[in-house]
Amino acid sequence: MERYTMSTTSCTMAMVLLIACLCQAVVVASVKDGIWENQFADLPPFPLEDVVAQAQAFAYSATPPAHAGIVCDDYLTVLSTTVDHFRQFQNKNKSSVQYGRIIDPYANMEIQYSTPTFAFAGATLVASGYYNQSYTASLLEDVSLAMTAALTALQFGQPIGDQGCAQGHCNFYTMPLMLAMETLNGSVSKLQFEQWESITRSIDPYKAYKSWPHAAGNWAIVALTGEFLRYKLGYRDNITDIVEQLANQYNPTYYTANGQYQDHSGCSGVCNPMPYDHFPRKYLAVMLGYGYNSTNATMYWELNRRAAWVSLLMQSPFGELPTGGRSSQHQWNEAVSCVTYEFWASRLSMQGDKQGAGVFKRAATLSLRSLKRWKRRTGEWFILKNRFSPDQRYGYETYSYYSQYNLLPASMLATAHKYCRDSIVQLQSFAEVGGFLFSPEGFHKVIANADGMYVETELFPDAPPHDSAGLARVHTRGTDPLITLTASAPQQCEGTPAGPGALAPGVMWSVKERIHADVVREFPSYDPSRFRVQNILWASNPNDDQSTLYLLPKGVTGNFTLDFGEVFQLSSLNLTNTHNSHYNDFGTKDFALYASNSSDPTTFQHVLSSRLKPVTGKVSPQVFTFPSLSTRFVQVALLSYYATGAGLNSIAFPGVPAHATQNVTNQTLAAISFGSIQASLLPQATIKQQQAVYRIQYNLTSQSSAVSSILETYNVTGASVVVTSMLVPKSSDVSQVGIRIPVFAFDGERNTTYHISGSQILVSLPGDATSALPTTCVRFDLIGEASGASFQLTDKVYYARNGFMREAVYVKPITAESTPTITFAITPLGNCSSFSP
Repeated sequence: MERYTMSTTSCTMAMVLLIACLCQAVVVASVKDGIWENQFADLPPFPLEDVVAQAQAFAYSATPPAHAGIVCDDYLTVLSTTVDHFRQFQNKNKSSVQYGRIIDPYANMEIQYSTPTFAFAGATLVASGYYNQSYTASLLEDVSLAMTAALTALQFGQPIGDQGCAQGHCNFYTMPLMLAMETLNGSVSKLQFEQWESITRSIDPYKAYKSWPHAAGNWAIVALTGEFLRYKLGYRDNITDIVEQLANQYNPTYYTANGQYQDHSGCSGVCNPMPYDHFPRKYLAVMLGYGYNSTNATMYWELNRRAAWVSLLMQSPFGELPTGGRSSQHQWNEAVSCVTYEFWASRLSMQGDKQGAGVFKRAATLSLRSLKRWKRRTGEWFILKNRFSPDQRYGYETYSYYSQYNLLPASMLATAHKYCRDSIVQLQSFAEVGGFLFSPEGFHKVIANADGMYVETELFPDAPPHDSAGLARVHTRGTDPLITLTASAPQQCEGTPAGPGALAPGVMWSVKERIHADVVREFPSYDPSRFRVQNILWASNPNDDQSTLYLLPKGVTGNFTLDFGEVFQLSSLNLTNTHNSHYNDFGTKDFALYASNSSDPTTFQHVLSSRLKPVTGKVSPQVFTFPSLSTRFVQVALLSYYATGAGLNSIAFPGVPAHATQNVTNQTLAAISFGSIQASLLPQATIKQQQAVYRIQYNLTSQSSAVSSILETYNVTGASVVVTSMLVPKSSDVSQVGIRIPVFAFDGERNTTYHISGSQILVSLPGDATSALPTTCVRFDLIGEASGASFQLTDKVYYARNGFMREAVYVKPITAESTPTITFAITPLGNCSSFSP
């Protein structure tokens, strides 16, 4: 079929890229009222420029890969099985309002942007001639139905009943639909195309998009990119509102000087999830590639360029985006990476930078290989990096669904295919050669890579319940990353059973327990394994971190009783209300205090009734006074609540000191909450291509911590990662120091085999066609311990995004003559098909 004229402003991708490369106005940036102005020269210097240059030197001088890696048609092959799989879930009932939409087979409804992403991914397969003529014609019918359904929903706007964009996700409809319009031009009848054009011209951003024109965050950039494409294809008149909103997005609140995007949504405290750094940058790259050259264009190009190079530094040898924050470990993380890498490979190639293009092209190969490793036998993806059945939703975010998080990466690969050039000669990637160390501004991580041994450490948890402090990832070529460590277990992983807490490789210490009070009785909480009264006793939790809250079941009131161990004189009570972290759905309203010198419930006398103020954000104690009294036991009754249920952040009675008990508790770096830790990469480090030696200092700020600081020294080579931890205890209450090792056990399909022999742990994971690996092994060792030192396997099961973990521990007593220090090593062993413990 002939192509139809869409607009004089429309042009092919190749022409737009060429114009964008050659025709950029020189502008500069300064900060005024918190926004970078149109002044490129005043952008802050690129903080990681020297690190990038060092990595470039190693990569450019390395022997090129023996195999080319991927060709552009590989994108079509990978996305085709997903599109084919989801065709069966398209609504074909012509009398239904949802005719043409993709229905999630597990949720039994259309989910978010599944239909428009199906349309674009399918359109790419149609236009490329990937299938034979008969199958292409059949697929085109389904793609056309999806196009009409999604465009009609976008035209309607925010949903009312079954009409409009699914779950209000119109922001995410426009870009894939505009790309599909461009792709299908000439493949459908003129009548069909003119119908789509008519609908597209009538789209009203005020009806469609959330918070337009004052949206913020990644949703805003996604919608702005779609609207810019609508303009480029001739379906809107101007871009004045787009220019203004982009300027509001590109300011130091959201973007670092490295060009990385800081998305602060979806958590409490400091929150910059790794996936939502890369996600909005992909959309901006598309906008720039399609010829945006208005206000701030050169600044946007420069920020996007910087961040693209940083992404190369952050990529693991298995092609994965760093772990951290919400949506991490989802397959779309690597699909969005493919877009960035192909975009910049193409751009640098057109500018004559063959070496830069070759490195980006290789990074795209690694990310696509990662995506190939997580395909189900039925053709679609496991949407997370585990193999649990989709109906279990294991590790899923509340917004993660089987359909939209299969079809989103498929559409991203379709976008990557647009930029892909087979003529670019690949070089070794940064991830493969190593030779660098850095801590990216705003993302509280340390990333090191020596000779392809990649290590990621969290300076503090990014966004509970997603991460834990300390060592979070060790990846190297040839050994399955699930067993070397691809992500630690947080305090409570989203979408998993309740676990015993956080688990990461690292130091632990035993403490003689000191308490202010025993909990004699407590009303069962919302989740007794997590939200216990013990959490809140004399606690310091200003960020309202979920790990130390007491929450009653929703819609229920209750009480708890404390025993101070002896009689104390009391005249005040400090209560800190909760809002339940970033969920903001709990809080105590009215409460009462009772006292007695007996634990007999019938003897308690009323002391005080009062009301707590509702709280948001950071929280602090509210002080309540009462006539002085002598008592050993107190009962606190939570009588009413704000939002959905009652709960507390902390409780303390001034004048009641902590007293020693016979109990010993174990504390770990992994379990420290983000509000109780300050950490940094120390400046003294040795960085070579084949070795990185560096130190990370953790200062523990919580009054309840028995340790004031931890110093970790890392020695990373291509063969192993060696970590030495040194504690600085606050008192002699710290009696033992030890190590905890996560032993990966089960990914949803495959069980590991593990064997402990004294101070050594050997773990093996079977390979298969899906993983594209043989059976591989990793070894964990205690270093420098006395003869007879031995790991012990506990009976606890921990839950991480990738599956189940067991815990192996080693502890030793602390002597007065020594500084508490302990060392362990992680050694990936690669192929060990003959392994038998």
